[in-house]
Amino acid sequence: MPASPTQPDDQPDSGETTNRACPSAPEPRHLIHAAHSVAQPDVYLEQRNGTRLLCKDFSARPWLCRVLFSRPVAHREYRVLTRLQGLTGVPRVETPVNDERLYMEFIDGPGALVDTTHARPDQIPPAQFFTDLKRVLHAVHERGVTHGDIRRGNVLRDQRGQPCLIDFATALDWNRVPRFLRQRLAPVLEHVDILAVLKLQRHYHPDSLTPEEARLLDHQPWYIRFPKFLRKRVYRGLIKQKDWRKRWGRLRAACSGAKPPAANESESTGG
Repeated sequence: MPASPTQPDDQPDSGETTNRACPSAPEPRHLIHAAHSVAQPDVYLEQRNGTRLLCKDFSARPWLCRVLFSRPVAHREYRVLTRLQGLTGVPRVETPVNDERLYMEFIDGPGALVDTTHARPDQIPPAQFFTDLKRVLHAVHERGVTHGDIRRGNVLRDQRGQPCLIDFATALDWNRVPRFLRQRLAPVLEHVDILAVLKLQRHYHPDSLTPEEARLLDHQPWYIRFPKFLRKRVYRGLIKQKDWRKRWGRLRAACSGAKPPAANESESTGG
């Protein structure tokens, strides 16, 4: 879930709770990213002793969700960020996490990477950016951590144009895992991280890939292809279909005794 900035909700969000680059906020607490699901935190920019901090706030989530999900995730992200302290390209964590909020360094800059179809020329990172991003990722792996969710929204550019990885909510600290599991599973997830970076690089600068990197992208292992198949064919092709969501909406309305939404109304609200 995500420690730096990008524009406050100007661009479509795929559910990440990352930092977003936002204008300077004179007030001590400024919402820069509202949660898009019950499991996500609201993200605030806060002023503390003249320092701007990013706050992931779970306090508005339902109690059961906080107990079962939010608190364990926030504590895990805090432990991971503590493990990575001192690395260039990783936000600095601030103060121990409490049960509702996680504070970390706010990273100023242009913000998260944007799709090339919507980007201005100055928003396209140079090829060197991805070389630097691979160095950051290598340093993270050297500390025994895998990120697990590298995508445009979780890769920021700071004021110097350098890469910064954010949202370590799904990261795994392999130093806390038994050795026999770490030796077998950590390399697999490190490979997943590397392929995610190469995919970003190919999106922006396909000619900058080495022949070996291009081969890795073209011949991905089964443990990457299979989740993609599930996401595309099962989740997007079946579970996320509007017909199912419409039926669920009608069922809820019938159970509550409310009038079912009209078809056009359901379309306008996304089903």
